[in-house]
Amino acid sequence: MSLLGLLIVVVVIAGVFAGWPEWRAYATYRRRKCAGALWRHEFPSASKSEIRLFLSCLVDGMGFPRKIRLQFQPGDEVVSIYRSLYGGKTPLADSMECEKVAQLLAHEFKIPLNEILAQWHEEVALADLFAVVRRSPGVLPNLRIERAREG
Repeated sequence: MSLLGLLIVVVVIAGVFAGWPEWRAYATYRRRKCAGALWRHEFPSASKSEIRLFLSCLVDGMGFPRKIRLQFQPGDEVVSIYRSLYGGKTPLADSMECEKVAQLLAHEFKIPLNEILAQWHEEVALADLFAVVRRSPGVLPNLRIERAREG
């Protein structure tokens, strides 16, 4: 085998191993079907755009690809989603994913960050956080921006 062929094999193998933890973190959620109907059942007055914007904040904050955002279900716990990024464990140091999610929700839904953090606990589910951002008296999110992001 030539040196170039060996180099290509090494690069491919390194690429596979570099992406393995990320791929494994997404596996649980990638296998699921779209949970849009679950969200609409849990929050019948919520628009699809509101749900998508909320889930976009989640996946952007956690570092998941946007294409799997509708695989997250209302009953999913934020900490479980977070731990899936680190092989089911809580790391000693992280990229502050949960904090990013809270900040994005506060920004996009125009509510004070402390309202979101006041509801945050070890078992907080996505439905709990969505209820917080929906009942806040903040300005409605700019859903046109969400549509532009998708486009």
